Amino acid sequence: MTDFEPYCDPIISLVQDPNLSKDKFKSSQLVKLIQNISERRINKLCSTSFVILQTLENIQLKFKSWEFLSLDFNSDKHFTNEDDHIKEFNAGIANKVITACTEINVKIAKISSDVDIISKSSKTLTPRDLMSDAGTMLTSLLLRIIKMKNEVIEQLSISYSKARLIIIGEELEMWEDEQTVAYYKDFISTLLNQLNDAIKMDDYDSKYECLAVINDLEKMFEKLRMEKIIDETIEESRIEQEEHDYNFDSQMDTLESQVDFYVKQPSSPPDDTFSEYSTFSTSPHLPMVRSITSAKDQDLGGFQGTITDELPYLMTAFSAARNINQDVKYFMAKGKNSR
Repeated sequence: MTDFEPYCDPIISLVQDPNLSKDKFKSSQLVKLIQNISERRINKLCSTSFVILQTLENIQLKFKSWEFLSLDFNSDKHFTNEDDHIKEFNAGIANKVITACTEINVKIAKISSDVDIISKSSKTLTPRDLMSDAGTMLTSLLLRIIKMKNEVIEQLSISYSKARLIIIGEELEMWEDEQTVAYYKDFISTLLNQLNDAIKMDDYDSKYECLAVINDLEKMFEKLRMEKIIDETIEESRIEQEEHDYNFDSQMDTLESQVDFYVKQPSSPPDDTFSEYSTFSTSPHLPMVRSITSAKDQDLGGFQGTITDELPYLMTAFSAARNINQDVKYFMAKGKNSR
């Protein structure tokens, strides 16, 4: 009896080759096959699928960069390490990983949208098109893309979760509530160790259970942090309001003193200082309000004071008094509103 080797489709084997993108010969071979597809619609779908496949492979290489590898290596012992320099280094690495994960997430969102479009388009193909070499190539590319995309999303979730746990632990160090800090740090440390153990054992259920708990923990921590920020903002506003009230009271006292000064000022200056406020004075001081019918005015060299002569000084005095009155009303109204 003759043994037959199992049939191996050359197109499927080429598409599923793990070194497809690394091997230039195999890549160029697939490109030529795509270019030879006569049906324009399938040609475009295959071309787009191959580009997405290459993009996903490049993203996978990102997870092998030094920051991701360093995070995986140091995350186990981060919370038990007492060296502040190492903790600071790990926190810096975690921030870099979060930044990289954010960028990758944007790319994955675009890829997911494109994959959905390709998948929906492939469903509209006829059975004959799907069974052709071009249809086989498209289906094989699409299946490989979906599998790789899910792997990238899983790795993305794990790396982001580890980094966030480290950052949350660092932020907790700045909180004043030592009891809350100790509780959260113990919980975070245990959770991180469980996640690493699940990854090593390739325990799917435990792994995603840990990721779900980390996601809930992050939301809870963000809520606590927002409440803390709100409390601090309210306290700062209260202090500012107290300072404002104090400054307002000081301003009111100053204004009251100025009003008393103008109200209590004598209608005419003393004899020994009268020349300072005289009509003929060259002093830069503004003249104060004085009587325009004072006998002293009539005794100065026979000068007869008139309303016309005194009008400039009266206008200045009235303007000063009106400004003071307006200032008093303004600050009194402002004081009522602030209280």
